[in-house]
Amino acid sequence: CIKDIKKLCRQSILLTATVAEAKCSQKNESICNEMSAYTVHPLQLTQDIPQKIKILWQDKGIQKTLELRAEYKMNPNLEHFMDNVERILAPDYVPTHEE
Repeated sequence: CIKDIKKLCRQSILLTATVAEAKCSQKNESICNEMSAYTVHPLQLTQDIPQKIKILWQDKGIQKTLELRAEYKMNPNLEHFMDNVERILAPDYVPTHEE
């Protein structure tokens, strides 16, 4: 799902030209830019990534971009991942039956 977050951030940046509400807030813009260019393998995530994802998840621009996700073929489970990012990215993560 890191790949989907990367795509979500890229879409937020790209949509800014046509959908002003999709723009990340100024205070979160650097996190959005960082995540849109993220290249580290998911097994090598740094400890600050879950917190950065949580910050982005609360951003109105990211929320607006997520509303438009069907148009950009994003993972339909992305919302679940964003809601549970700390648990899912924890080193001792065990998927639930639903996951």
